[in-house]
Amino acid sequence: MPVMKWILICLCFFSVQPLTAQEKPQSGIALWKGYFDGENDLSKTNNLSTVKNRDFGQLWTLIDNWFVFGFCGPSFQRMKVKILIVKQDKKNPVVYHVTLKTKIKDDIKSFKGDITLYDARMFKTPHKSINPAIGQNIKKEGIVFGKYLFKTDDKSKPAVQLAGEMCSEWYIDAAGVLKYDNIAGENDGFCNDLFQGTWKDEQTHTIQICNWGDYRIPQSRGLDVGKEEFSPSDRCLKYGWQNYRDAFGYKNDKRARMEEEKKWWE
Repeated sequence: MPVMKWILICLCFFSVQPLTAQEKPQSGIALWKGYFDGENDLSKTNNLSTVKNRDFGQLWTLIDNWFVFGFCGPSFQRMKVKILIVKQDKKNPVVYHVTLKTKIKDDIKSFKGDITLYDARMFKTPHKSINPAIGQNIKKEGIVFGKYLFKTDDKSKPAVQLAGEMCSEWYIDAAGVLKYDNIAGENDGFCNDLFQGTWKDEQTHTIQICNWGDYRIPQSRGLDVGKEEFSPSDRCLKYGWQNYRDAFGYKNDKRARMEEEKKWWE
């Protein structure tokens, strides 16, 4: 079973609860690593030193935005996320300077901050792909883990902070080029570039769970009821998910699809 699917299954067993200012989400590599150590094909050695000079930032802006799903708060209010710019630090290559935007209902916020990688694990044997051309072109495959901290850069509004942990799966092809890992992209439950953390309002000091990812969302039990792909539950439709259901569900509504494909961040 693809490792990102394993991540999703593992994380979905945690129910989403509102956080108080005193509570903290689980942090450190244990958030992800605890499950991987039981996988025979994933190394237990931190290989970050061997890959840190590669630019992983290029992988975090590739996916069409309507396949990047996110939520904020215990009701799973839909949050759209668009990572706009990622620049690797010239002096410290494990640090990436990031500019992104979020949209909750009609409220669009701009953020700036950093992703700092702290670990990288390799697969002993690359995963198999249903596409032979990809499967024969894989030299190495692995996952990087990092921490992120983003803050709103609009001083005229109450400040908001996004903080947490992330992981991203990748592979290196036969030509030595770093690629976004979609080897198992056709498999049920596929996901990548997972972010799990909190949204903190600096004015009210309220903290809420805030997660997002490509194709699936960590800790989304109660929201995502899809087996083969992401599908919002009926009870969550009123929290911003109705248009997505109309666009990609059985209705296949063209107007809804156009709304999903809008470049709302421009």
